[in-house]
Amino acid sequence: MKPEKAIVQGSLFEEDYLLRTLGSLGSSPDVALTELVANAWDAGATKVVIKIPNELGKELTIEDNGIGLNKVEFYSR
Repeated sequence: MKPEKAIVQGSLFEEDYLLRTLGSLGSSPDVALTELVANAWDAGATKVVIKIPNELGKELTIEDNGIGLNKVEFYSR
């Protein structure tokens, strides 16, 4: 019997979904951060804030003021 994948809280995707889907983009921090900022600019952001933790295991956050996706757009992608 195949073990079930862990579901990330608040997400419909498995825990390793991004790494499996994005390949090297998901495993190369500098490329991943660059892509996240580029996505923010593509969404019309004029401000992007990246908070990098000082300790391993702590949360990295990226906030922007772009328009983002609405619920319908998110699910269609």
